[in-house]
Amino acid sequence: MILGLLLPGSLFAQDLTVSEQTELEKVAPSSTIRFQAGDSPALRTAKATKCIPNAQQLAWQQLEYTCFIHFGPNTFTGVEWGNGQEDPAVFNPTQVDTDQWCQVAKDAGMKMMLITVKHHDGYCTWQTRYNDQFSVKRSPWKNGQGDVLGQLSKSCAKYGLKLGVYVSPADLFQIESKDGLYGNLSKPQKSVIPTDPASFRDAPANGRPTPAGQPTFTYHVDDYNRYMLNQLYEVLTEYGPVHEVWFDGAHPKRKGGQQYTYDHWYELIRTLAPQAMIAIKGPDVRWCGNERGRTRHSEWSPVALQGVPELWKHLDMTAQDLGSQGKLAGAGFVHWYPAEVNTSIRHGWFWRNERQHVRSADEIYDIYERAVGGNGLFLLNVPPNRDGRFAPRDVKALRTAGQRIRNTYGQPAAQVRAEGNVYHLDHSTTINRCVVMEPVATQGQRVESHALDAWVDGNWQEIAKATTIGYKRILRFPDVTTDRLRLRITGQRLTASIAQLSVHRDLPPIEAPTITRDQGGMVVIQATGDAVIRFTLDGSEPTAQSPVYEGSLALPRGGVVKAVAIDGNRVSWVATVRFEVSKAKWKIHEVSSQNEASDEGAHKAIDDDPRTHWHSKWTGGTEPLPHSITLDFGESLDLKGFSYLPRAEGLGGTLDEYRCEVSHAGQQWTLASEGRFDNIRNDPTRREIHFSETFSDVRYLRLTGVHSVEGKPHSSAAEIGVITQ
Repeated sequence: MILGLLLPGSLFAQDLTVSEQTELEKVAPSSTIRFQAGDSPALRTAKATKCIPNAQQLAWQQLEYTCFIHFGPNTFTGVEWGNGQEDPAVFNPTQVDTDQWCQVAKDAGMKMMLITVKHHDGYCTWQTRYNDQFSVKRSPWKNGQGDVLGQLSKSCAKYGLKLGVYVSPADLFQIESKDGLYGNLSKPQKSVIPTDPASFRDAPANGRPTPAGQPTFTYHVDDYNRYMLNQLYEVLTEYGPVHEVWFDGAHPKRKGGQQYTYDHWYELIRTLAPQAMIAIKGPDVRWCGNERGRTRHSEWSPVALQGVPELWKHLDMTAQDLGSQGKLAGAGFVHWYPAEVNTSIRHGWFWRNERQHVRSADEIYDIYERAVGGNGLFLLNVPPNRDGRFAPRDVKALRTAGQRIRNTYGQPAAQVRAEGNVYHLDHSTTINRCVVMEPVATQGQRVESHALDAWVDGNWQEIAKATTIGYKRILRFPDVTTDRLRLRITGQRLTASIAQLSVHRDLPPIEAPTITRDQGGMVVIQATGDAVIRFTLDGSEPTAQSPVYEGSLALPRGGVVKAVAIDGNRVSWVATVRFEVSKAKWKIHEVSSQNEASDEGAHKAIDDDPRTHWHSKWTGGTEPLPHSITLDFGESLDLKGFSYLPRAEGLGGTLDEYRCEVSHAGQQWTLASEGRFDNIRNDPTRREIHFSETFSDVRYLRLTGVHSVEGKPHSSAAEIGVITQ
C-alpha cells in the first residue's frame, strides 16, 4: 500500500528527468547496482531502490535470531585469544552435550547454530585430515576421536536448526610452528582440492577421493591458502548442509606478508554450499560495527560503496551512516549488505569461570528488539563451559528471554485491516509494540522516516517515530488503548510500500533491583514501586524467605550480593553484583601522566564512577608511552589479580597492552602480570586478569599502559580494581 503525508527530502519519480526515468526502467533489480559517473543524486537514489536481496540473503534475514558458539582451548586456558602454542591436550571437556545446546537455543527462539570450529589460535575442533598436531586429534577427549562439529551437525538435524561455521583466516599455530604454513613464503603451486594429505606440500596436484557426487577444484595457490581451501572443503561436504560461513577480520599477528585468495574461497563455498551466506569478510553479510549489541539509528541494507564491485574489499564498516542519500551521491555502486548484530551473553566470547557477567533476560530481550527490530539479524554468543554444556545461568536467561519473545510476538494483540495508511484493529485493545515491514524482496528499502499515530479520544496522537524500516522495524512506545492506527511515511525513495504491520503488547516482568556500593563500602539496593527486596550474601539464589533489604548493608571487604524484587506473585530477575575490597582507603601514590585540564586526573580511575576516567596528558601536547598509575591501598592486601574497565565512551587511551607490578612498600617492585587485553577494541568491557600466583602483603599496585588500541601515545581507565577473592 502507498502511504503519504511526506516531508521535504522525499524522492518522487517526477523528480527525475525523462531520460533518467528511461534509464531507471532499464535497471534490472539485483543485489548489486552500479552507478555511472554522470548519474545525478536523484537518479542514484532511484537506482538504489532497485537493490534487493538475493534469495539466500532473504532466507538468512528471516532467521532473525541465531546462536554463536565459541568453544576450544581458550575455554580451558581462560584467555580470549590463544597464542597457538598451547598444549593441544588442554581441550578436554567432560561432556560435550550438543543436544543441550540445540534444545536451549530452540527454547530461546534461535534458528541457527554458528560454531567456531577454528579460532585465531588455529585449533581445529573437527576431525580434519590436515592438522593432526593442533586439533581434537591430540585431545584426551574421546581418545582423540572427538568431533565437536560432527556432534553439533547431528543435533541441529535432530532439533530442526540450521548450521553455520566460523573458520578463522588468522591461524597462530601455523604462524608460530617451525613448519607452519601461514606466511612461510611458499610458492603458489597447482593444487587439487581436496588434496591428498600425504602429498600436501610436495605434490599438491594429487587429489584425494571425494564424497559421492562432490566436485574437485584446481587452483594455483600457496601452502596456507591450500590449507584453508581443504579445511573449507571438509566442513562443507562432510557435516550436512551449511547455511553460513563466517570469516573474522581479526589478526593477532601476521607473518611473511600472507595474503588470502578470497576469490578461490568464495567460489568453493558457492559451489559446495550455494545456500550458505558468506559473512563479515565476505559479500553477503556485514558486521554491524561493534560487539556490544548496539544498532544504528538508521540501518540501511543497500550500502553505498566506493569503486567497482570487482575490486571491492570487504572492510569493517563502523560508520553510523552507510546508505543515506548523501552517501549514495559519492558511491560507485550500491550493494545489498545486511547487518549481523553480534554480541556475547557473557563478557568475552569464551567461557572463563562463573565470575563472568551474564546478561539478564531483560538485556537479551532488549537487544533482540533493537537488532531484529532495527533491520538486522541478532547473533548471540553462548559459550559452553569446560564440561561442554551451556552453564545454568546462561540457560535460565536464554529461556526466560525466549518465553518473553514468544509471549509478545508469537501472536498479535489484534488482527488489523488496512485502508490506505490507516489500520483498523478488529477490537479496541492495549498495545505497546508495532512491527512494520517493507517488501524488500521486490522493492528493496525505500522508507527513510516514518511515524505512527493512534486514535485516542477522538483524535490522532503520535505514539512513535523512527527512520528506516527495511526488513523489519519494531516500534516501542508506552501502553496505548486504541482501535486504529495511522502510519505516516515522512520520507521515502520513490514510492514506498508496507508489506506487513502487526500490533503487540509486551508485558515486562518486574524490574530487577539495582545494586551499587559507595566508596565507604555501604551497599545500596533499589527497586521500583512498592516491591520488597530480598537478598543473599552467600552466593545462593534469593527467595521469598531470604532476608529483606532495609537500607543498611556494609560490605567493605567485598562479596557477592544477589537480590530480587518481589511484588505479590511477581518476582524479578535475580540481580548479581560481585564487589571487591572497598576503595575507601585508596589514593593515588604516583602517576606519570594525567590530563588535569579536562578533569581526567588519576583519581578518576579509583572513584567508583564508571562514567569518569583517568587519561594521560593530551591537552597542550602528549607524553610518550609508557604511562603508569600507581595505587596505594592504604593497607596490605593479598592480591589474586586486577581489573581494568575502559572508558565509557570512545576508545581514546583504551589499553590493549599492559604491565602490572606489585609492591609492599612502593620501592621494590615485582612483576605480577603483563600481556594483552584481547579484543578490547571491539568489546570494551571490564577485563579481569588473574595472576599465576597470589601475592601477599601488597600495598601498592602499578599499572603501566604499554600500547593503546589507537596506536597513539594515550592511556586511560574508567576504573582500576583488584581481585582478592
